[in-house]
Amino acid sequence: MARIIAGIDISGGAVRVALVEASGRQLKLLGTTREPVGPDEGSEAALARILGGIETPVDQYVGLFSLHQVSLRTVKLPFSDRKKIDQVLPFELEGLFPFDPEEAVLNYLIVAPGEEETELLVAAARSELVAARLQAYKDAGHEPRHLWLDGFTLESAWRAGGGAWPEVEGEAPTMAFLHLDIDESLVQVARADGYRAARGFRLGRRELTRRLAAAGAQEAGDVEAALERGESVALEAWLAPLAREIQKTFVSFEKTARVRPSRLVVSGEAARWPGFADRLAELLGLPVEALGWSGEAAGETDGVPGDFAPLLGAVAQSVAGGGIDLRTGEFTYTRAIQLVRGKLLVTAGLALALVLIVVLGNVFTYLSKDAEAEALQSEIVAIFQESFPNEPIVDPVQQMNAQVRQMRRGTQGAGGMTVVDMLKNVSAAVGPDMKFEIRELHRDASGYRIKGETDSYENIGAIEQKIEAVEGIKDVTVSDSKTTAQGAILFELTIVGDS
Repeated sequence: MARIIAGIDISGGAVRVALVEASGRQLKLLGTTREPVGPDEGSEAALARILGGIETPVDQYVGLFSLHQVSLRTVKLPFSDRKKIDQVLPFELEGLFPFDPEEAVLNYLIVAPGEEETELLVAAARSELVAARLQAYKDAGHEPRHLWLDGFTLESAWRAGGGAWPEVEGEAPTMAFLHLDIDESLVQVARADGYRAARGFRLGRRELTRRLAAAGAQEAGDVEAALERGESVALEAWLAPLAREIQKTFVSFEKTARVRPSRLVVSGEAARWPGFADRLAELLGLPVEALGWSGEAAGETDGVPGDFAPLLGAVAQSVAGGGIDLRTGEFTYTRAIQLVRGKLLVTAGLALALVLIVVLGNVFTYLSKDAEAEALQSEIVAIFQESFPNEPIVDPVQQMNAQVRQMRRGTQGAGGMTVVDMLKNVSAAVGPDMKFEIRELHRDASGYRIKGETDSYENIGAIEQKIEAVEGIKDVTVSDSKTTAQGAILFELTIVGDS
């Protein structure tokens, strides 16, 4: 079943929204929109204008966190077990960051796994900065389920749009990704064997244009016009400072990780300019291509993401995993958990009330001639009134039984199964031999939704097939899957029953 995911970025005096349709792990770009935030309004007004023009309901929101607000460190540990890593890592980080790790949000990527030594890339952001970022989204009325670190989204955007690793004989190929935004740039290096690194620097289109305009005593608008026409002299002069910063980044990566990219993929509005990729390739001495989504991924758009590449990468990571999510620890997304807990508390309360009434009803039968009967009757009435305040009381025990039977019919979904039936049948179908943990199970208008955990993507397909074989189930669809920082595979299934 297709879902609509909106990537939202609130920064630089504007709100950007990238709308993507996700069917399993296949993405289709529906469109991108940028809305400036007026001087006398908040971001919620600009976001409301964008989302107000979208007819299709959005199922999930994801956000971005700036690499410039994060400290990155490489840590090597003499083991690869993730549980041990989680236990030891806080102690290994003491003194590595310019702030107390206990006052920060931490997450990591395993960039070089090994039996004897594992290399981690650890990201740390001050808790107050993460809280402020999430509050900006909440003030706009749309809390993101994930808050992805923008510097590590570029490779995901490239792969989701149809990018494929080049064939390099004898070694794992290494790609570089550049996103050139209005006031900053991001560079990510990714190797096919899993190594990742990223760097951001405060040099964007605005500053590059200002420098070139100042050098030639020109207006910035005239410089922009020449660049958009692809005038080679202006373009080469404009790109020269950027190329030097990119080379400096590559040298740093080569010294620290011994990686040197064989190709560069660029994104941002400047990547649309005629001759941009060719001029930059000449300055860097390696092939350069513009990021684009092709085939089904492009949908009805031109497939050029422009300034929206990090957002598209964030959406892709929400579906397929990867990257660094800062919605962890105290900032873990809890809205769905709170809703489920609320439903469980209501259900548990009704169940307890039913037990009490049944017990009290039985006692009342034997004590009908006793002086305590009147007190018990009052207790039964009080419980019934608390559970069903709008229901007139005639025979509270019989009425409670009738209400419970009605609620049970109302909770039937796929193939007439209740939630308890579904839980029992799914567990039996999958069996004890496969790693499968059900985290959430609830019913909505489209059927049942199961959020589960396993240890491999291959298991998801096997679980899907096993559940489809259950009598009374018509269709099972994997609607979401991702990898946690600890290596667990989280996924969501939608189950539709026979009508």
